[in-house]
Amino acid sequence: MRYSANPARIFHCLSARRLVRLAIVVGAVWVGGALAAQTPGGSPPNVAEIRPLAEQGDSEAQNALGNLFTSGSGVQQDFAEAFAWYQKAAGKGFAPAQFNLALAYELGRGVKADEKLAFKSYLLAAEQGFAAAQFNVGNMYAAGRGVGQDFFEANLWFKQAADKGVVEAQYNLGLVYESGRGVKKDEAAAARWYRAAADHGFVRAQYNLGLLYEDGRGVKQDDAQAAQLYRAAADLGFAPAQNNLGLMYAAGRGLPADPVLGYAWLLLAVQNGANPQGRDYVAQTLSPAQIAQATQRFADLSGRAAAQAPPSPGRAPALTVAAAAPAAAAPAAPAGP
Repeated sequence: MRYSANPARIFHCLSARRLVRLAIVVGAVWVGGALAAQTPGGSPPNVAEIRPLAEQGDSEAQNALGNLFTSGSGVQQDFAEAFAWYQKAAGKGFAPAQFNLALAYELGRGVKADEKLAFKSYLLAAEQGFAAAQFNVGNMYAAGRGVGQDFFEANLWFKQAADKGVVEAQYNLGLVYESGRGVKKDEAAAARWYRAAADHGFVRAQYNLGLLYEDGRGVKQDDAQAAQLYRAAADLGFAPAQNNLGLMYAAGRGLPADPVLGYAWLLLAVQNGANPQGRDYVAQTLSPAQIAQATQRFADLSGRAAAQAPPSPGRAPALTVAAAAPAAAAPAAPAGP
């Protein structure tokens, strides 16, 4: 009845085929250097302002011009033109452009798709410390796309990105240490990395950390902590967490016993795709009056969830490109592995 490993133990790849690539880490718009001097009040640059700088060989302007052609902002969208400008800037070693060039190769936008060239360009940016590229290099090593599969190498790149505060990389490291994939299995380290991601609202990390607390793996067993983490993920629409939270309410584990509220959460979980086994089991313990009450509470929960829920749990926002790499203080990384 309880969801455990299978629903959530999914390597967070953010791939073009499953989820968007991690361009969001650096933001869609960032103006700096020469561009800032050319844009009054720090307003977003436009083609008329950028093109002269780009044609003079300014790599930041070339990348920014590529971004405008990619997004169609103030100009007709043209992926081939965007690719050409990314290529110019990447050739000068500008890491955001190397990242965007890799993204174009991976997605086949403005150029024939080529995962080997995508990996090569991601790696150039990653070696300069560009966190989003480090994460994507790790994913490509883990999946064996564009390069031979190598879990050990993947984990090294995930660690570099995680240390810079890339939440998806922190989550992946949690999976790595929990499963022992390319490293010695270490559930305490898994819990630390899940905590780092969970503290930033990453739903799957909240859920997986809840499982560790419920089972007492890598952390001291604590039903109250597990329930709190399930609740955080459940409020964001994650069906396995809604299922487990409902069961904990029904059994009074980590929470005051409330079978009616538990059944309401189980109804919501099933609505969101969970297996109905837990719902059906709890239903057998309730009276018709309690089921009627639970149905009303389910309607309230469902309405609230519709208003609060973000895009799919753990999923990044819509695809963007890298503008530049602003210096930002990364969240503190967990101690230990």
